[in-house]
Amino acid sequence: MHKRLYSCNGLAEAHLLALEELYKNQTTEIYNIGNNQGFSVNEIIKSVEEITQKKINIERAGRRKGDPALLVADNQKIKSNLNWSAQYSDLKTIIFSAWQWENTLLRLNN
Repeated sequence: MHKRLYSCNGLAEAHLLALEELYKNQTTEIYNIGNNQGFSVNEIIKSVEEITQKKINIERAGRRKGDPALLVADNQKIKSNLNWSAQYSDLKTIIFSAWQWENTLLRLNN
């Protein structure tokens, strides 16, 4: 299975653009965000362990009934309507950005 990942900043930016559009046009839309690229669960786990220097305890199991083999968001609508695109496309950069964000939150809350 592939997972969509996006940076925290990119997610916030997409929300702000959508809110501006809502305010301006008084209409709502549903948008997929991402970079039109998927990553395998194993790729994500390996990259998270590398970036965080922490081992992730995983329990391997077969695919569950109904799980799709591949799941990737098509971001063409948000690109066209709001001129938004993902800030990062490299998995390690995405994870590093999220890790920095989480560490900043931890420092602020301690």
